[in-house]
Amino acid sequence: MNTQEADESSLSPSEGFTRVALLTSYPLYWRTNNRDATDHAQAVHKLIQVFLDIPGASLGVSGEGKSWNWLDPEAAQQWNDEMQREFEDYAVQLQTASSESRFRDAFNKRQCMFFAPLYPQNFLAALKKHFDETLRGEQLCLYIEQILSSIDWSSCSIFWSLSFVEFTVSQNRLIYNPILALWRSYPTGGYWAPPPSNDLQSQPDAVPNLSVDEASFLLQDVMWNKLETVFAKIRSFCGLGIAQPEFAKDCEAISPIFYFAQYVDSPSCAEELASKKSDSLYPLVKTCLGSDDPFAKEVSGGVLEGDFLTLRRARISKDVHHPRYLIFPLLRGKLFTEQELERDLYFIAHQLSYLEFSIAHELRLISTDYEPLLSRQARWGGTLDGLSDLINNATSFLPTISGGLLKKVYLEMEKLSLPLRQVQSSLEKVSSDVAQIKRTFDGYRDGTEDFWDRNLTYSSCQDAHLNDLREALLDAYPYHYWKQPLQSLKEWDEQLLGSVGRSVETVNSMLQQADRMTQESLEVWTRRLGIIAALAAPVLALPNFIDLKLDSTSLPQTLFGKVFHEVQDLQTVIGYLLSLALAALFVASAAFLVSLLWGLVSKKKSEQFVAGIRSFKNLVERSNFSLGDYRKLDQLDTEACQILSSLWIEAQGLQTFGNQRSFVDWLLNAENALKKRLRIVRLRSRRSGSPLHWLAVKGLSIWLWCLMKVEHCLDQSESREIYDWLRRSRRFRYLVYLFDLMPTYIPLPRALCIYRYKARDLISRTTISDWDFEKSLINADFPPYMITSLKKWLQDLDDAGELGVSISVDCFVDCLEERGVRSHPDPSVVEKWQGSLS
Repeated sequence: MNTQEADESSLSPSEGFTRVALLTSYPLYWRTNNRDATDHAQAVHKLIQVFLDIPGASLGVSGEGKSWNWLDPEAAQQWNDEMQREFEDYAVQLQTASSESRFRDAFNKRQCMFFAPLYPQNFLAALKKHFDETLRGEQLCLYIEQILSSIDWSSCSIFWSLSFVEFTVSQNRLIYNPILALWRSYPTGGYWAPPPSNDLQSQPDAVPNLSVDEASFLLQDVMWNKLETVFAKIRSFCGLGIAQPEFAKDCEAISPIFYFAQYVDSPSCAEELASKKSDSLYPLVKTCLGSDDPFAKEVSGGVLEGDFLTLRRARISKDVHHPRYLIFPLLRGKLFTEQELERDLYFIAHQLSYLEFSIAHELRLISTDYEPLLSRQARWGGTLDGLSDLINNATSFLPTISGGLLKKVYLEMEKLSLPLRQVQSSLEKVSSDVAQIKRTFDGYRDGTEDFWDRNLTYSSCQDAHLNDLREALLDAYPYHYWKQPLQSLKEWDEQLLGSVGRSVETVNSMLQQADRMTQESLEVWTRRLGIIAALAAPVLALPNFIDLKLDSTSLPQTLFGKVFHEVQDLQTVIGYLLSLALAALFVASAAFLVSLLWGLVSKKKSEQFVAGIRSFKNLVERSNFSLGDYRKLDQLDTEACQILSSLWIEAQGLQTFGNQRSFVDWLLNAENALKKRLRIVRLRSRRSGSPLHWLAVKGLSIWLWCLMKVEHCLDQSESREIYDWLRRSRRFRYLVYLFDLMPTYIPLPRALCIYRYKARDLISRTTISDWDFEKSLINADFPPYMITSLKKWLQDLDDAGELGVSISVDCFVDCLEERGVRSHPDPSVVEKWQGSLS
């Protein structure tokens, strides 16, 4: 018995495999702009040209029926040239097309299938003919030669097929999705390869059956790890990349792999496979799907198209989601032809690869909408916490105050209500966006379910204790990943909206109470003024009735007698008292005017601040339009930075804006000066005994008492708390205008950097998220590598503390301008984005 016979005798006829294959897809976003679409058309033409030069290669194109029309080499070359011209024409038409999806059928008219045996020497010769012109091409050929030389070709033969022109549409995006198949034996069904001739000499060579170890090694080590890598490198070199949608931050979805294994004695159902072929099933599942148990929770399965038991497991890591399928044909009471088997295998691979890609692509769109909503909610969460504290503090001390302080609090509440309503309006819009993104997510999942039900024939394998494949896809990792974040986003949105609603309601009730108190106060003062006017008439007329001289001898020796001995008559005393009254009126009027002027100055500052905010918003809105002139955009950036510099200075001054300590300090100085003057007057009064000195001592004592009372009132805890509240409320209003009601995208690079890295001068959080920062710089025509360099440089400076309060906004902007940070930056300036600012 020879060695081959010994090997075959050791192989159980029911456990061996007659055929194995590996299939995978290479999805690519077919760009609609003229340059990229034309480049893609030229890349497809170049790749076909490379493959046409491989000896034994065949090209089948769309025929009248479902079968391929296999062309001779000359006709294939002509067809390739025509396809390139046609695709370039489509690239021009896509510029003005309202939808990409209508071009799918036009592109698919050029569907084709490539087939060739993989002979290493012939394959390498064709590659070197096209790639050796450049150093990069030579390096690629050397790399491929190393891979091919590591394979033992004496023990295996490989054939490859490539469904080359295959277009689909996902969410109105045109997707180029060719499918590669690597075969261990010649596919004789006529779909993946030209049908073999009836000539016995042209029949494919018979290949021996494979054991489970041989099949596992061939599928994983040879086909996937080595040969698939070769074809991916060739595609990339020709200019056709692979789309791997990033459905979550730093997590990409890789196109699925399909392992196909056909038993010598195909089982009739999943239960038979599980019970009678477990010795080969378990090792193959471990190699291909990475699971020790085909019935584990992470593995799902079902029967597709009536005859294909399909197992699925996704390899999930921190940054990768990679679905893998293992397909077994079943023998369910009928003999299927090779052509049916090959067509169904292509159909399953095509539909499932499209479905997996669509899930990731759709949830990539969800991620795009989710990130800005999350950053805004995080920003407003801190704002509403501060607002809640302000209102709670106000409600706690309002019952204990009255008079002027109460009016100041209500006036501040009225000013606070305007930005509060704007925040509420913004949150209501965000709430609408959150509801829309949740509906979109549910719609995508429903669309996946509908696609499955409409396009695939499916039956579950519950008797075999397999997890349901359909349910596994409807809860695929991208869906599962986003389910909880979207639910949390919705709940957080409801909390924020409820919080701002309660705050608005509280402020409105306070303002209504203030209106009632104002009305009542007006009525009370109207009555009081009437009484005062009635009493003032006779008092003012009193001097007209007094027209006599007083004899000093007729006055008793009392205090007033002593006074009138000095003054001589009553009219002089009345005139003296009226002078004191006028002096008091002058002091009160001066105090009132000072208070009024301070209020006007404060109001003017507030109006200037809000006007500066409005001017900055207008500049941002103008920059969002395509200006076509980067110098003009840079000028807008300079103007915006000047405005922000003044706003930063004003906002930093809010730390002491409205603080009562300066007035208290003035009172203390006045009290000390008054005490010093009182000591001098008292000394003079003792020496002279003059009644006027005595009156001066009493007057100064009264003034000193008043000052001490005012100082005591200001020094009370309630007063300090109220003035501190007024200061914090003004600061809160200004910061809401400056940060929370600002645009999310600021395509002015230097102004954007101010918001991103100088916000901590005023608040404890960053107001521009990574998402908004990168999106804004992309709008300012920053390439991705420059965005990364700028972020790293400024973040390192921020971590080192060089961007703190010690450096002004003007100095920061000057440094950015010197380092070339502007719209459409020169690539050479990246070298300057390192080191210290000084």
